[in-house]
Amino acid sequence: MLMHAEEPPVRLDDDLQCPSSFNSASSMGLISGVRNEGSHLGDNYETRDLQNRLPRVAPERLASIQVNNNSFANRKKGLLSSFYTIAEKLLAFGGSLVILSLSYPLAANAKETFEDHGMQGIIIGSVISFFISCLLTALASYLRDSESIDGVGFHIFKWLVLLVFLFLSAGLCVILRFCAHTPKAVLWSLGTVAYIVILSIWVWVFYIEVLQIQEEMKKHFEMETRPPSEGPDRVPTLAAPGLPRAPI
Repeated sequence: MLMHAEEPPVRLDDDLQCPSSFNSASSMGLISGVRNEGSHLGDNYETRDLQNRLPRVAPERLASIQVNNNSFANRKKGLLSSFYTIAEKLLAFGGSLVILSLSYPLAANAKETFEDHGMQGIIIGSVISFFISCLLTALASYLRDSESIDGVGFHIFKWLVLLVFLFLSAGLCVILRFCAHTPKAVLWSLGTVAYIVILSIWVWVFYIEVLQIQEEMKKHFEMETRPPSEGPDRVPTLAAPGLPRAPI
């Protein structure tokens, strides 16, 4: 009689039990997903909180810095444009002076000729002033395009302006003396007043207006580039996620 091997009894618990792979990997995946979702929520909360707090730091300070910088930049551009306009006018005046000094000895009723030493000095001075005005106009155009009021070029421009103004004023007085025979007392009075006015305007523009613009732009540039921790309106430090915030 053949003996049959006993089959192992069937356990109902095995049918209800999940595979080990599901127990380990799937459960860890679910847990990590929940953690990632929680960290996402935490990051979004911190980001929204930071965005809500940053615009309230110092909007008045930032707006004032922007407005001041724009006003100073506009003043600087206007000043450089006026320099270029003045240089153009001086160039036109110098050219007219050259034409006048050359054409007067050729006139029919001219009292002075090219052989006169005074007339030769007027012609030479007018030509020199015209070439200096050409250089001044080119330098003023460069300064206007570069929008710079610092450096060697600006200092050369400053002294050229004074030289051209004084030289043209003296040349005009000499022309009045030789061509129109104006009395010396009148010429000395006109020359003295013109020199005082020229020096006053020159000192006010280059030693008051320009220096004020430079100092104010430097001050506001330092305020804009200053680290937030040094100013009274610094951004408060946010607590790290998961850590208690510092008491306010």
